[in-house]
Amino acid sequence: METQLVEITLISAQGIKIPPRLHRIQTYAMTWVDPAHKLRTRIDRTGGPDPAWNDRFVFRVPTSSLLPDSSSAVCFEIYCTGGWYNNDSLVGSVRFLIGGERLLSKPPNSPSFAALGIRRPSGRITGVLNIGAVLLEKIPLTVAEALNHGSAVGYRDLMRRPALRDRTNTATDDKEKGVGERREKQMDVVEEDEEEEIDRQGGGALFCGSCLLRVPRKVYTTPYGEKFTLPMPVFSRSRHGSPKSHHGSPKSRHGSPKSRHGSPKR
Repeated sequence: METQLVEITLISAQGIKIPPRLHRIQTYAMTWVDPAHKLRTRIDRTGGPDPAWNDRFVFRVPTSSLLPDSSSAVCFEIYCTGGWYNNDSLVGSVRFLIGGERLLSKPPNSPSFAALGIRRPSGRITGVLNIGAVLLEKIPLTVAEALNHGSAVGYRDLMRRPALRDRTNTATDDKEKGVGERREKQMDVVEEDEEEEIDRQGGGALFCGSCLLRVPRKVYTTPYGEKFTLPMPVFSRSRHGSPKSHHGSPKSRHGSPKSRHGSPKR
């Protein structure tokens, strides 16, 4: 069966509806042609209801799916991260009919863009998803090797496959390898800095059954800190064997009122 390579760019979205129980808006998207090979974008942490991803994916699709009367589609689902305690929430979904872009009638590597409505789980259309599509004539060697193991691949995922990058000998792939290694080192440095900051603050995590509880600082058993100790008097034994304090009793140290001031005069 004859196939074609289609590159899909998930550009951005505007006006998406976020579940009310979530305080932070951090979104990502899943995309696929074959449900067995789903791909994911990065998480947008700053865009809020108007996220921007600019992630590119390459799909191997049958030539018949690019015909104008074809019902084949690229599916998208947008999720909002739930944080530590909540599951990720589905924001909306989109079906992109790639046959409607008439990519076969355009010159190779000619991009086509579309803005599609985002359908919420309730069925209402809220927000717009911006997508780009192009029919590829040539692909990099790293992409070709990745497509040998599946029908779809994301460029962002290729940065996490050093074994595939090491097989290439071109200058372009060597440059991509250097960029990937620098990114991995930067992530390692960030993780080490976060661990050192947690250690300095005395923080950590506690496992409670199946839950992981964050503890920002140490918990002390006394209100004075971890170095607080109660003063203990030092005792020594007298000649008769009874314990005697070196500090002495208040009477022995200061004397009785009669011995210090004398008896009152008449």
